[in-house]
Amino acid sequence: MAEPAVAVNVIVPLGGLGSRFQKEGYLTRPKPFVPVLGKPMILWVLENLTMGTEDKLVIVYNPAFMSIGNFMKEVVGERFPECKFVELPGPTRGAAETVLFGLKGLDEDDRKRPTMLVDGDTFYTADIVGKFREVASTQNAVFCFHDTQETPIYSYITLDGEDNITEVKEKVKISDWANSGCYCFRDGVLLAGECEALIEANSKQESQDGVGEFYTSGVIAAMIAKKEPFRALKLEVSDIHVLGTPAQVEKFCETWPTQPRQRFVFDLEGVLIAGFKGEPIARNVELCQRLKKQGHIIIVHSTRAFGMERKTWAFLEEHKIPCDDLRLGKPRGEIYVSGPTAVDAVLADLDKQIGFYPTEVKVAPRPRVPPPQPEIKMRKPKMQPIGSLTPESKGVTCLVKVLEDVQVVESPIKGIGPPLKFFEVVCGDETGQVIVSLTEGQKDGVTKDKVLLVRNGFVKMVKGHIRLVVDKWGKLDFDTQETVDKVGDNNVSSTEYELVGA
Repeated sequence: MAEPAVAVNVIVPLGGLGSRFQKEGYLTRPKPFVPVLGKPMILWVLENLTMGTEDKLVIVYNPAFMSIGNFMKEVVGERFPECKFVELPGPTRGAAETVLFGLKGLDEDDRKRPTMLVDGDTFYTADIVGKFREVASTQNAVFCFHDTQETPIYSYITLDGEDNITEVKEKVKISDWANSGCYCFRDGVLLAGECEALIEANSKQESQDGVGEFYTSGVIAAMIAKKEPFRALKLEVSDIHVLGTPAQVEKFCETWPTQPRQRFVFDLEGVLIAGFKGEPIARNVELCQRLKKQGHIIIVHSTRAFGMERKTWAFLEEHKIPCDDLRLGKPRGEIYVSGPTAVDAVLADLDKQIGFYPTEVKVAPRPRVPPPQPEIKMRKPKMQPIGSLTPESKGVTCLVKVLEDVQVVESPIKGIGPPLKFFEVVCGDETGQVIVSLTEGQKDGVTKDKVLLVRNGFVKMVKGHIRLVVDKWGKLDFDTQETVDKVGDNNVSSTEYELVGA
């Protein structure tokens, strides 16, 4: 018997502020919720984790930053209702401290589990949870990939001949094996203790901005020095997708081969045209044209009254504004309040708000997902005891054992020709016996001691005696796995009808 899978914790520490994104015009939402091909960045990470029902997902974040708590609860919480959110009291001094808060947010028993740390801006198309689960009960692990570039932009590890990690350095290229940013520990309690020890010792490493921080790689280095085993879990570069900078997001969106087709709804007034004369807003019309060329569906929504469809279509065609569906009658308002997928056509670059950038890749139609079908529970048929058969019995379903060989019965037809030939066999259950009438096609599967399931049979009277018949509306099932262990002595077919029940 296979051993049960090890349940793990997956912690996503989000202690940073995403300042590079703000500096480059991503002004409307926090970094984890920057749209990437129309989907928030954090959902790319979470939806590519192969989580088990017993695993725990934890996201740690600073609630004071750009209303991120609302995004977490209403976007992530809607998609992952079992996710545990841990709010930081303020900015932390590095990933190790952020992780420590996440661990303390777990129940004591859950904290003892193997624990994975997954960056909020990197997703994997390999099953990293499954790969760690295979070694989680005995070893710590680091996911890594082969990196031959000279600039040391990652943390790096050295390995022995069995892929055990012997050293780790932050931003120092001690080998061509770079860490992907996913660190795994066999025991969350042990990890918490090591994070606390690192912070207490004030053991910081310099970040890219020249600021000392408590890095997770520093925790791993301290554990390796104590002879804690760490395994290198190697990935292909193509399995790792980093969305950590605006340039990486844009490059990903330009090259990702499976671009999802979206329905874009553009307001006509204030988005595609402006002013009393209705002059086209060139930048937004160009975006609309680009999205249509890529294969998306364009819907135009207008405050114009019903009945102005022909005039509005003519206007759109004149100004080369693509439109697949025109909707008139939008209510007029001074302020429109919409949901998390709404964007502001005036604020910042619309590409950054929708997560679609110029590309030659055509979109693919969304696969049509059939509605879930209700589970059909098969019920065992209700069996009628043979001993309860009467001349009026119909719709008979019963389980019987064949007691004798099939007999040929000839019934002469006066003055017409040769006698009519049919077949009979005695069958029974624990309540009694009955003669079953068979056609020539039915008799071939009937042998002595065979168990038959009769479905929708009926009683036919032959010279005052009961016969059980299965016609084209019924069925004889020869493949039943049921058994008949005992057969009663009372043969309901041997008694004339007047004596039945006497």
